[in-house]
Amino acid sequence: MKIVIEGSPVSVNAAYRHTGRRTYMTPKGRAWKAKVASAVRDVWKPDPTKRASWGVTIVYWFRNRLSDVGNFDKLILDAMEDVVYENDRDVLQLDLRKNVDGKRPRVEITLTRL
Repeated sequence: MKIVIEGSPVSVNAAYRHTGRRTYMTPKGRAWKAKVASAVRDVWKPDPTKRASWGVTIVYWFRNRLSDVGNFDKLILDAMEDVVYENDRDVLQLDLRKNVDGKRPRVEITLTRL
C-alpha cells in the first residue's frame, strides 16, 4: 500500500523542544504528525488484530539536497501507531530514500506486511 503526503516533512529537531526536564512536541510537530495519521487513515483498511511485522519504505521528495534523510522517520512511524500497527517496534525493515523535487515536496510511504 502506498500513501502520499504533500508538503515538506517536519524533522525531529523541529518537532520537539526541551525545557529543563520536560520534553514536549511543538505545534508544528503535532500538525505534521496529525497530517500523516490522517493520510494513512484515509487509505488504510483496518486490521482488527494489528499484530504483524511490517516493512516500511519512505521516499522523501525535498525541495533541495540540503535535508538529512535520517531525521524525519520518527514522527512518520509514530503517526502510524494505532492505525497500522500497535507500536512502531513492529516495523522490522525500514528503507529511507531521498529525492529532489523543487516544485512538489512530498513524502511517499509504502507499507508491506512481512
